[in-house]
Amino acid sequence: LMQVATDHTFTGTYVQHFHTNDPPENISCPCGKAVRDAEHIIRKCPHFIRAHMDSGIYSTRPGHIVSLPSLQSLLGTHKGIGMLLAF
Repeated sequence: LMQVATDHTFTGTYVQHFHTNDPPENISCPCGKAVRDAEHIIRKCPHFIRAHMDSGIYSTRPGHIVSLPSLQSLLGTHKGIGMLLAF
């Protein structure tokens, strides 16, 4: 969790900062987003929609996303940390 909070995970933003010679596919997301960052993976990436729902990050009803917590609230609350660990 600390690595997510400090952006020291293998994301596109990390690669841009620490591995500047890596190819573009190490920066972009397979869903098409130009730069893969922690917030995109945890909250927005369509490749992880099932994991988002299973972990409770998305509270849903059929056809509607009811709530989408901020990355700050996920990292800053016991409930949010639990959801991240489940993710």
